[in-house]
Amino acid sequence: MGATQSASCCASRRRPPRKVDTRRRSVMPRVSIALMGNSLLYYNDVPRLLEAFGGSDLFDQGVVEQDSCLRGGVDLRELLARGNGMEEKFGEDDPGAPDVASLLSRHWDYVVMNDYTQAPARAASRRASIDVLVHQIAPMLRRCGGTPVLLETWAYLFPSKGSDDLGDHAEFTARLQQGYREYAAALAKALPKEMAPRIAKVGTALTLTLSLSLNPNPT
Repeated sequence: MGATQSASCCASRRRPPRKVDTRRRSVMPRVSIALMGNSLLYYNDVPRLLEAFGGSDLFDQGVVEQDSCLRGGVDLRELLARGNGMEEKFGEDDPGAPDVASLLSRHWDYVVMNDYTQAPARAASRRASIDVLVHQIAPMLRRCGGTPVLLETWAYLFPSKGSDDLGDHAEFTARLQQGYREYAAALAKALPKEMAPRIAKVGTALTLTLSLSLNPNPT
């Protein structure tokens, strides 16, 4: 089969693009989501991925409105200090908000955030991030009204980027889980009860998936 025939055959098997039900979307509620963090959120363009999911069968809670302030390789303190770094990644037309203060200057339903992966896993950097959360981020959250969603990141499978002191994958994971629990507890004390922080246990879910893939029939 020639290349042209093969391409034609594959094309004929492709599903036709799903039509957007504009009428259904027009009557759905709107959910506004702000995102702040690093490459864990921008690598797969999570802001626009959420926007695409909104109003679909995958997310029926409403049409998603989003904006973001993201910069690769930073922790929460650095993100607040340096602001957005997405012009090269997302393009000048839609890189997101220039800084966290601008991002959180309007109302949001939810504010999704993640820290540098190793930061919650060490006592000193964990304390530093908690200080930023309580004294810098919490006041902005109170003003914008967004419920914080802490994205629990996943541990490196093998030591990397100076993470040898954080132990193996299991210990690193446990440290991250503890760190994000402490983040949530600190924010809960600084925010009204109706804004109680949530933890998106992405790292825990990926670790469980990994363990099941390595041992599909645990005893």
